[in-house]
Amino acid sequence: MPYEYVCMREQCKKPFTSTIRNRKYCSISCSTKETAVRTPEDIRAYFLSRVTIPKDELACWPWHGSLTDQGYPMAFFASGKMLATRLSYTLFVGPIPDDKEALHDPVLCNNRWCTNFRHLRPGSHKENMDDRVDAGTLQKGTKHYAATFSEQDVLEILRMFHDEGLKFKAIAIRTGRNIVTIHDIIHRKTWKDVAPGLYPAPT
Repeated sequence: MPYEYVCMREQCKKPFTSTIRNRKYCSISCSTKETAVRTPEDIRAYFLSRVTIPKDELACWPWHGSLTDQGYPMAFFASGKMLATRLSYTLFVGPIPDDKEALHDPVLCNNRWCTNFRHLRPGSHKENMDDRVDAGTLQKGTKHYAATFSEQDVLEILRMFHDEGLKFKAIAIRTGRNIVTIHDIIHRKTWKDVAPGLYPAPT
């Protein structure tokens, strides 16, 4: 079924339809222009144009740009992409080691859309999961806040890849899902508890 969207490029904002979920841009041209952020000055301006910075320096900074399927702020550049929380910390504090993530300090903030660098700290993925368990915000499967399909849907996606040999794009078109979501399911980055022995991540 087709989905109705509005192009997220500020200079476009054109309504469009797509059979793929969570489309951000109406065309490759708009996507390319939106993500053509290269210089440090461009990156800083890109970030600041997508956040609201309240007068209270300890308040949350809401992100108004693109989001991942899990609802996390995502920034796009000519060279790739980065979680906006990591970008914020990098811009205002300094680089984060490659093996660390930008974690929200559970005492100061528990809002995944917040990009205030004062609410962030470098930490491991395990620390991130431990924080979410302590806060009671770690949910799995159909109980997850962003779950729009069931374990049976996930099994069908895994079956189409492993048993039918379909590519990510073909699965996305057939199911109406975002290709990134398909990739993460098949590579067992998400929905890891669904048939892990039957359908392991491809090597």
